Amino acid sequence: EEHFFHWELEFPVAFYNENGTRKESAGFDVVIGNPPYVRMEQIKPLKSYLEKNYEIHDTRVDLYGYFIERSLNLSSKKYGVVVSNKWVKSKYGQKIRQVLDRNQITQLVDFGDLEVFDGITAYPCILTVDVGQPLEDDVMVAEIDDLEFDSLNLAIDENSGYIPARLFSGDDWTISNPAIAEINQKLKEEYTVLSEYISSSTGTDINNGMGRGVVTGLNDAFLIDEEQKKLLTERSDRADDLIKPYIKGTDILRYDVEHNVQYIIYCHSGVEIDDYPAVKDYLEQFKSDLEGTATDEEWYELQQPQKEYINVFGSSKIIYPDIAKDSRFAMDTEGDFLDATAFMIPSEDYYLLSILNSKIIKALFRINSPSVRGGYHRYKNEYTKDLPIPDLKPDSSVSDEDLEQLIEQYKNFMNGGEKPQSESNQRAIVQGLLSYLSKEMLEYNKKRRSYNLSLPDYLGNYTDGPSLPDVGLFQPTGENVLDATTEDYEKLKF
Repeated sequence: EEHFFHWELEFPVAFYNENGTRKESAGFDVVIGNPPYVRMEQIKPLKSYLEKNYEIHDTRVDLYGYFIERSLNLSSKKYGVVVSNKWVKSKYGQKIRQVLDRNQITQLVDFGDLEVFDGITAYPCILTVDVGQPLEDDVMVAEIDDLEFDSLNLAIDENSGYIPARLFSGDDWTISNPAIAEINQKLKEEYTVLSEYISSSTGTDINNGMGRGVVTGLNDAFLIDEEQKKLLTERSDRADDLIKPYIKGTDILRYDVEHNVQYIIYCHSGVEIDDYPAVKDYLEQFKSDLEGTATDEEWYELQQPQKEYINVFGSSKIIYPDIAKDSRFAMDTEGDFLDATAFMIPSEDYYLLSILNSKIIKALFRINSPSVRGGYHRYKNEYTKDLPIPDLKPDSSVSDEDLEQLIEQYKNFMNGGEKPQSESNQRAIVQGLLSYLSKEMLEYNKKRRSYNLSLPDYLGNYTDGPSLPDVGLFQPTGENVLDATTEDYEKLKF
């Protein structure tokens, strides 16, 4: 029932000479396409065939990836395609990049999250390739910010730059402003990557040194507020053993965490639920829904509790959201458990925190992490682990007194004084200073959160003196809504 198409039989003139021998440069002069976007889940019956016959195969590769490889094989000279840009930076697109960089990539035009196709955010890009030519020449890359143009060619010319071919070789591509691309490459060559920095400084055995938060399987069942926590713990003291403070990715800000007083019922694998009757009774109301989401776990257990991270959850750690517009790294010192929308680094390294929140790291994320609609970027481990981190080892020649002196100089500088001059070999002074500034940022944000910024709370119920309509230059006359009180409008608010 499958209607296979045999290109060489249908178009022999493109592949064979008149005498029947195969052409030295067999294939079409030009292949142009806009392949379908179909997720792997929808083409599972083809998985076995695709795995055996395509180099780019990966469990997460979209159908368009196979079209790219097939098109390259059918072309002898030129290939052009409108396709999603997700493969450019994602881990599952690595094999697609490896197949492409055997050819001279001539142009890559990225439209980001612009709606090139009406009503659809497909993250499109235009890719053109000189097939069979070695990747030696610079590649023209353009990032289009809006669709308000009369000529696409002119828009590309105005927003393009040339990136060295060497930045397109290997597992990762650097697609961005040429100057930033060069900086990115230089930093990667000079400094330790984040995963190695974490491993050497903490000795953690967490994969890449970064862990993901809990996948509940059913938030309505496992996430509770302060009132529900109180009800459960009043019924049973032991319930408190399973109830943990909980934060989501949206709660994490730059150098700050908004604690919205939420909790997770942390029923990991191995929990004897009968030992916690109050918790069991509460979860019973969700049992049918929980059984529908469970895989190998018991109905009352979290889907992915990340049990191996339980000690890290309860300790001080650097945390950050999965999706963000800007770098939002914070230090959690309260032992919060994390949602699946957040990640953590098992370290109380305030110097590292300052680097991760820096402008240069923000710029590197923008070129190494795929964008999602609204200018957001993914901060998943695959995009975070290779960030370059200057590893400033302690210098025995630097004393605590030197560090304190430099900090005082910087305090004076921030208050309008002269900028301090530190010797380049005193790297530890810089490390200590950045650690200090990180702690200051955390403390200032903590103080800010402690302030009541609600104006009505300060006004109180004012009764002495004239009413609002009788004050000021403007005097209402006759019947006017400004004369109204709560006697006229029950829900009137200031």
